[in-house]
Amino acid sequence: MKYIRVLFILIFLAPALANAELWAFQEKTFVTSAVGEKIFHHLDSTGRNNLAASDSTLAAVWEDNHLSSPQVFVAVKDISAISFNKVIKVSTGGSAYSPVIRPYNKNSFLISWEQDNQIYIATLSYLNSKAILSKPLKISQDKIAKHATVVKLADGLALAAWSRKKGRRMQVVTTTVEINTQGVPVKAASPAPIDRAPPREDQLYPTTSINNGLVTVAWEDRRTGHTALYYSQTKNGQIFTPYRLLNDIVQKSPDYGRGNGITRVAIASAGKGKVVVTWMDKREFITGYDIYAAESNSKTNLFGKNQIVQDTLGNDISQWNPTITANKMGDVIIAWDDNRDDTSDIWFSWKTKEGWSDDFLIDPASGEGQQSAPSIAIDKNRSLHAIWIDQSTEFGATKLLYTSGKYIKPK
Repeated sequence: MKYIRVLFILIFLAPALANAELWAFQEKTFVTSAVGEKIFHHLDSTGRNNLAASDSTLAAVWEDNHLSSPQVFVAVKDISAISFNKVIKVSTGGSAYSPVIRPYNKNSFLISWEQDNQIYIATLSYLNSKAILSKPLKISQDKIAKHATVVKLADGLALAAWSRKKGRRMQVVTTTVEINTQGVPVKAASPAPIDRAPPREDQLYPTTSINNGLVTVAWEDRRTGHTALYYSQTKNGQIFTPYRLLNDIVQKSPDYGRGNGITRVAIASAGKGKVVVTWMDKREFITGYDIYAAESNSKTNLFGKNQIVQDTLGNDISQWNPTITANKMGDVIIAWDDNRDDTSDIWFSWKTKEGWSDDFLIDPASGEGQQSAPSIAIDKNRSLHAIWIDQSTEFGATKLLYTSGKYIKPK
């Protein structure tokens, strides 16, 4: 009888043990000391790529108005340090928005952003506590260009994408950018649209990822009268596959539109040639947005079925601002903000063999006030890093905060 009771306890506890939290987070710290009554920070970049890890360096980009006009900044630190120790102004124009940052080479990064309705790119290197930002290069050729994204294509070469104004509509275009041996962007090819046909409706918020030399570009598209996600892929940055639909199309009802209500796709490369995407999806329109994900097949490079990410405790409320990170070991983590505990907090879940884990709080990004708009990155030691916006009141000034979580190997 004793052995039967022990076996019952182990079976009962098995799901909880499998979903035990895998990261222990340290106390939150400031990313930047630029705070004040009328200072507002924004982490609203395409693909939520505001944070990146490269070897032993971590870097974060954002936009704030502490110099009166909106400008883009980068903060950098040794990855094991508790807080950031360098903040550099990146933009050089009248106003700038929506920066993204991605790893380039060892302890170096690609940064792209919107400045005065144009798209710029620069590189950042960090060695021996010394940060060097390259001269920025304008890579767009349009009257209006927004929603920058960038990824390393090869040594000395990056691929950038953005949305440009084409007639009355926005159209996703890409270009390749040459980077010299000193790590400075020097030349960009003429931008070209992924879909050569004139846009019938807006194409917005492109985001990029690379895995085994294959770049995936995903974006929001409204050509069918509702927002859907499309993607296309390239090996060389010039020849793209025909665009394909990424998400399931669910007609909610004759009264509530022809599609799900989709927005803000984010993407990451995982192990074994897989790419994973996440987005906000309003197919259950009564409860607002949910967090969905899909992963590609490493043989066909096509995306499979849509998966709901948050657990059942989050199903009756809206989720916002999904961000994703992954590594070659197969870790895939998605974070977002929701107010299931009556305040806006940062939650996260990771992929398991059985599906998505239970939801866990990033504890330093929870509690009183509003915690929102996270961006996350996982480093080579499987530590999980997060930045987010903190507001004491709904419309009050903001703080930009950071924490990291040490990976806890399951017993």
